[in-house]
Amino acid sequence: MLTSTPTARQASVLGAPMSGADLVAVDGFSDASMVVVRDPRTAVGALMAGWESGSFAADPQPAGWWGDRWSFTLIDGWRELVGEPLAVVCARQWLTLQVAAIRDAGPAAIYACFEELIGDPRKAEARLTGALGTGVRVLVENSGDPWARPHDIGEVLAGLEQSKCLWDEYLSLIDDLDPGAWGAGYRGEMPPPRKAPVAVSRPSEGTRFHSGFTPGVPELLARAGMSLLVTTYKAGQAIVARTSDGTTLDTHFTAVDRAMGTAVAGNRLAIGSADAVTVYCRHDGAMVAADPVPDAAWVPKAVIFTGDIAVHDMGWDAAGDLWLVNTRFSCLSVLDPYASFDCRWRPEWITGLAGEDRCHLNGMAMRDGHPAYVTALATTNTLGGWREHRGTGGVIVDITGPIAAGSITGGEVVATGLSMPHSPRWHDGRLWFCESGTGALAVLEDDGTVTEVTRLPGFTRGLTFIGPYAIVGLSQVRESVFTGLPVTTSTGERNCGAWLVDTRTGATVGFLRFTGAVTEIFDVHAIPDRWPHLADPGELTKSCYALDPATLQHLAPHGGNHQ
Repeated sequence: MLTSTPTARQASVLGAPMSGADLVAVDGFSDASMVVVRDPRTAVGALMAGWESGSFAADPQPAGWWGDRWSFTLIDGWRELVGEPLAVVCARQWLTLQVAAIRDAGPAAIYACFEELIGDPRKAEARLTGALGTGVRVLVENSGDPWARPHDIGEVLAGLEQSKCLWDEYLSLIDDLDPGAWGAGYRGEMPPPRKAPVAVSRPSEGTRFHSGFTPGVPELLARAGMSLLVTTYKAGQAIVARTSDGTTLDTHFTAVDRAMGTAVAGNRLAIGSADAVTVYCRHDGAMVAADPVPDAAWVPKAVIFTGDIAVHDMGWDAAGDLWLVNTRFSCLSVLDPYASFDCRWRPEWITGLAGEDRCHLNGMAMRDGHPAYVTALATTNTLGGWREHRGTGGVIVDITGPIAAGSITGGEVVATGLSMPHSPRWHDGRLWFCESGTGALAVLEDDGTVTEVTRLPGFTRGLTFIGPYAIVGLSQVRESVFTGLPVTTSTGERNCGAWLVDTRTGATVGFLRFTGAVTEIFDVHAIPDRWPHLADPGELTKSCYALDPATLQHLAPHGGNHQ
């Protein structure tokens, strides 16, 4: 992997998907330098698509990099891009390579226009033959560009604007070239700078987890005496959004490797991660040296290693067992300290356990202390079979009967034809869920019909309630797996954050929006504390003791009285 500015030839080879080299080949080319130039808008958009596909990720990853896996050439100054939006990262990467290639090759080099190569190969052949004095053939494998991202032009231009010095140098360099040799290029106006959102009161210092909020969010949290736990697996964080005065909002970040599903019950809290579930216990917050003093400190008490089972929704039952959606093995499991998981239920269409994510079982609703409903993206029984049906094959299954009877399988499919259902929740006598593929919050009616309560500006996943208000997680959704869904084909804005919805009217009454490194939300859960502190392992674990009632009665009186 390169760690310094590449030469022209290195840029053209290592940046192949940027320049369309996977689509175009040029025969008869001599050892003279040749640089492929293309429209920056589609070039950066194509680069973003390549990053998101995961097919070009570097291995190993640069130490200290997080978020989307670094892909293609590593450039000088990459550390400055940690936490920046993908458009900014890819714009800087492409400009760095393109400027290095043109500067290194100089005006005497042969320049080819990517749009001409794939749009009019014969014209390109004639021009390059004349320039080189020898016969040249342009071979086009595909006249289209599978990496093109025309719907992200505004985002791409904003990313280029963030690298204005490089952009200006790029324009200056191509101004010195023969316009007929490289095409018109793009010289349009950049978009105006985006308005900064309202800043949170105490953003995490030294990070790029930018966010903004509307007054309705701290007002509700203050009235309810609660806070929000938000997980994001791509950024690897568990985020606690909290308020001390009802007008400002603080976001406290704790690193959790691929943070996923969450559960809260009484003095217990659990977070699923890449290969484990961490269980926290609630303690008096006065033990934390902070201003303001937290009203609760959640201290890790157990880490159960599950392996990569893709933990989704979780919940404690009336007996104290922690149930979890084991998406990798298409079943519901119970956390077991001596095993990776204890399978308690699987759909009837799943013929046996296999780590193949056959139907993308993802959601679980608890009712009266027991699992009652689950969601899946399809009723398929093959390796990743749900992917072909993700937009229309979603189902909700009522599993109340088999769970009560202790049956390992069974249940009634009560809703079909859904677009990526997630996060079913039983609230106020009704089953609510996210129809993620459409960006909707919906309710399952008693007769099996689905009522859309509201449609939100993003991929909906993660759902919790505070009184009559639903807090819905939203993601920007650039992952290639979501291509073709209504939420990705619509022209509206896609956001990331937690949206506050009045369930009585369907109106949005507030939001917490992430505008920096956080681009997706996995789960959202209300915590019954106004200003909680989520402790790291080792921070309080040496000085905190959680005892059961039988042990508590044997404690000596406070102050060390040994009589």
